[in-house]
Amino acid sequence: TIDSAKLKETAPVTIKLPDQPNSIGIIDGQHRVFAYHATTNDDPEIAALRVQQNLLVTGIIYPSGLSDIEREKFEARLFLEINSTQTNAKSQLKQAIGLVLEPFASESIAARVLTQLAKRGPLQGVVEQYFFDTDKLKTASIVSFGLRPLVKTSGTDSLFSIWTHDARDDVAEGRNDVALAEYVEFCVETINLLLVAIRKNLTPGRWTTDKKVEKRVLMTTYVNSFLITLRLLIKHGKSISTADLDKAFAGIDDFDFRKYHSSQYSRMAEEIAEAQRD
Repeated sequence: TIDSAKLKETAPVTIKLPDQPNSIGIIDGQHRVFAYHATTNDDPEIAALRVQQNLLVTGIIYPSGLSDIEREKFEARLFLEINSTQTNAKSQLKQAIGLVLEPFASESIAARVLTQLAKRGPLQGVVEQYFFDTDKLKTASIVSFGLRPLVKTSGTDSLFSIWTHDARDDVAEGRNDVALAEYVEFCVETINLLLVAIRKNLTPGRWTTDKKVEKRVLMTTYVNSFLITLRLLIKHGKSISTADLDKAFAGIDDFDFRKYHSSQYSRMAEEIAEAQRD
């Protein structure tokens, strides 16, 4: 323990840390810190290199009364500041950080909804969750272009506009975590109704991300278009009950998905909605 008021000059010190998990957090530079870790059977060449240069570390000691939530927010903001001037953080990572900093923001709500969609329903197991996932739906794109406009807490074309809840105003004003969780659940259940109706009316085998399947439907462009289609149904006051959705998408198997490519979400959604009306 050192009295900071007595620190007058730079000097080497020994830092004692509790020998237990999560006793210290590393906000940025994990790989550099790990490079200085000496194992029991340490490589002698690496050991020699390790003493040639000091590892500069900025340590942060929080005031004792600071809550865990405030600490997480501080760390998240600091991480974004560091990476905005160096290597820019990836969209998916920024969305994850947004869950901590701005949980009521549309993008944060969208990220929470997609996490739940990936756990249950037609999208279970087909959404990219980890860096090593291959041939799966891209999370960042679906959150930004498909889900964010659908779950926003404003407008007449979002799920929020048809959500009947006593605490709607709280969520719109950015408070009430319990109500927010219930809104996320409402979004997940409603979106799954749409996806189930579409999957049910497709030829077996097409609901896959496998690139070897010629007429596969699970592509990021198509999924985003399905979500925009739901927005259009809400905007035009259409019923989104199970029976009506099954009926509306009865002809989806004949829809020519291959006409549309990346970023053509809106045009494809309009065509799907028009085809179902016909």
